[in-house]
Amino acid sequence: MSKAVANDAHRPIISVVIPMRNERESIAANLRALAANDLAKDEFEVIVVDGMSEDGSADTAMKVLGEMGNGRVLQNPKGITPVALNIGVENAWGDIIIILGAHSEVFPDFLSKNLEALESTGADCVGGTLIHASSENLLGNVINIAQNSPFGSGGAGFRYSDRPAYVNTVPFGAYRKDVFEKIGGFDEVLYKGQDAEFNFRMIDSGMKIYYSPEIRTRYFSRSTLRRLFKQFLAMGWSKVFIFYLHPRLLKAYYYLPLLFTLGILAVIGRAAFASKLELLAYLTAGLLYIGMCIGSGLFFARKKGIELQSGLKAAALFPICFFLMHFGYGLGIIKGLFELVFCGRRPERRPSE
Repeated sequence: MSKAVANDAHRPIISVVIPMRNERESIAANLRALAANDLAKDEFEVIVVDGMSEDGSADTAMKVLGEMGNGRVLQNPKGITPVALNIGVENAWGDIIIILGAHSEVFPDFLSKNLEALESTGADCVGGTLIHASSENLLGNVINIAQNSPFGSGGAGFRYSDRPAYVNTVPFGAYRKDVFEKIGGFDEVLYKGQDAEFNFRMIDSGMKIYYSPEIRTRYFSRSTLRRLFKQFLAMGWSKVFIFYLHPRLLKAYYYLPLLFTLGILAVIGRAAFASKLELLAYLTAGLLYIGMCIGSGLFFARKKGIELQSGLKAAALFPICFFLMHFGYGLGIIKGLFELVFCGRRPERRPSE
């Protein structure tokens, strides 16, 4: 048996760590999807780390895990995701540790596909594609499409790529346990983006991360515009601190949301004093952006075979969703830069090995 799946008779091969807070509606389906996977239950364990949920999530998780017979619920008094991840990793028995979101469902071959990818590539971490689940309402489907499309997610190939490759980061990674022994745990300063920072630290240390589209997870997106905006605000904020720690991984396209947001703010400040010709230029740029939003959204929906309940309403919603994503991300970067420069909020640089 390969190093990736080496094991003894007294402990599982894989430990699946799930941070959770107030996810009662999704955690049961999440755990039952793991129970339906193609590994025997004694080959993996599930560790749910609860951040002091107030909606009965912990009770629901304990009930389902009791039925499964191969899991446990641990407590995270601080209620912060990276703290939950570190608690889970410290208590994991498996040789492979998979980080999984509570707001997701894995496919039946998820565990075996992770093992196969680790074995065939020799990578230190592998991960796959996020398939955003269809929503019962039009807005939810438009948000799904916007988040997954290249125009919305930029360089995040795991949202839309069909090609396996070595990458800088993956969602819901499967890590060899010795990775944590070499570079430490998740940075508890980052309440968002801690997994990306950890993956970038791996790359800095010379480790390999492999993306395989055969590893599939169904993810349930934010279904309201407010939650979508807050998500991308937090993502932009986290990137400031991630690239403060790992500046060589900064790519040119990460500047685009910042430039977009600064441009919007500049136009708002200038509009009252602008000439008619200048206002016409702003209007033309705005119409071009709206056209790009609609075209990108409808093209990606058709490419992926996603049917929208109403094409006209979707066309109206795409510019709103894309704008909240782009503007929110850029505003988050501005917020992070302000905290970094003026508030002294600086995560500690750690040695990468």
